[in-house]
Amino acid sequence: MKSNVITIDWPPKSRRKIEIPEVDRWEWFSSDEAKKRINPAQAGLIFQLEEMLSFKK
Repeated sequence: MKSNVITIDWPPKSRRKIEIPEVDRWEWFSSDEAKKRINPAQAGLIFQLEEMLSFKK
């Protein structure tokens, strides 16, 4: 996986720019484990994905 980068002033208000990755690590989980770990507001994405994939069986 490759992350996008974001440019920020660091230290703040210094006008010195640095680039940092938006995502610093990632892991793969089963859908059941992902549902436990994901932000509850985003859990619907996993359910939608499961529904989409079940139609292809």
